[in-house]
Amino acid sequence: MNKESIKSRIESQINLFDSRLRFVTRLWADISIDNDFGGYLTCRNRDFSLSGTEKGAWGQGRQIFTFATMAEYDPQNRQFWLDCSKKGVEFVVNHMLTTDGRVNYLVNRDGTQILEGPISIFSDAFVISGISEYIRISHQNDLLPLLEKMFLIYLNNVLNPEFPFIAPNAYQKGVLYHSVFMIAVNTAYIVQKLLGKEKTDSFISNCLNRIFSTMFNTDTGSVFEKKNFDGSLVDTEDRQLINVGHVFESMWFCYDIALSRHDSAMINKIISITESTYSLGVKSGILDFSYDASNILTKTTTWKYEISFDHNDRISWAFAEAMVLFAKLYQYTNKVIWFERMEILSDYVEQFFWDKQYGDWYHALNGDGSIKIDMKGSTVKNAYHIPRAYMQLIESLKGILRGFDNAEKR
Repeated sequence: MNKESIKSRIESQINLFDSRLRFVTRLWADISIDNDFGGYLTCRNRDFSLSGTEKGAWGQGRQIFTFATMAEYDPQNRQFWLDCSKKGVEFVVNHMLTTDGRVNYLVNRDGTQILEGPISIFSDAFVISGISEYIRISHQNDLLPLLEKMFLIYLNNVLNPEFPFIAPNAYQKGVLYHSVFMIAVNTAYIVQKLLGKEKTDSFISNCLNRIFSTMFNTDTGSVFEKKNFDGSLVDTEDRQLINVGHVFESMWFCYDIALSRHDSAMINKIISITESTYSLGVKSGILDFSYDASNILTKTTTWKYEISFDHNDRISWAFAEAMVLFAKLYQYTNKVIWFERMEILSDYVEQFFWDKQYGDWYHALNGDGSIKIDMKGSTVKNAYHIPRAYMQLIESLKGILRGFDNAEKR
């Protein structure tokens, strides 16, 4: 392929992603910040009108993270984005933390009523990640002791196979979930920037071992969503379920760590798992939501407040994560096939996911591309997966262009 042609296509994607990123994050900053009670109002219909005022830890933590990282991406408006992030930090710290260093899942608008307690280890993860990025970028180091306390508690809970508060997963004694370890790997990698490798590296290695050993399935070459503690199959109908989006998201988390460790063997494993998962869960370049090696399941419930998804539904966050992984693998391998796979998904997003009337992505589509869920926000979905993906994509694609320029100079 002509190098000038591929450079032009990469530049076009960068410009598209940058414009979408700026639009989406500014829109959410304008409509979601609760100036009366703090935090964010994330429950939104298609037109971004309010559909509820309750505040979920997932959504608060995730949006803290997005606004903090935007302060780095958009330095001209650094203070604006840090102020946006601070709104969430203050609300969570004042209204959502438990006395034992965890996070309540759901509270009412002003934070005076706990609607659901600390039912989800993911609540802890997203709030820890958000606060960590806010501290790192704003230099508000007075929050460091709180962060370290929360992370240590979180670390111990992840490593405890009998820790029961893992919603949306259903706790079963002796059963491990891929999602717990993939989010833990990323959370620890984010926190490592502040707390250092001494306090995070061993934990990261433990989680990586669970992903690449316990959760890995030799027959499919991919990662199962749940397994017994010893790596054997769980005695349930969904024992051979592969959440395609989770695998791709997990692999880009692991890739960043492998790259930081200069671990080429792990990167080769990541490439192998990605190729295997692609062959199972991607049809004509487009992602199915899930794949079941037993061919038993037809529907999968991803969160207790969502409807069940058919295996060939298209889910917004899964497309975002896959695009990020493919761009990273193109940067590493220099194989254009990865860029082309990313480009196919990007074109599909623009044609089907992007709401041309109101902006941002629809949450979910049917297999034929028609709209399945048109809401823009909930207690778990808001300005997170999509902006984060755009930032990661832009970083990788710019890195590829720099590689081209350096090669030409040599």
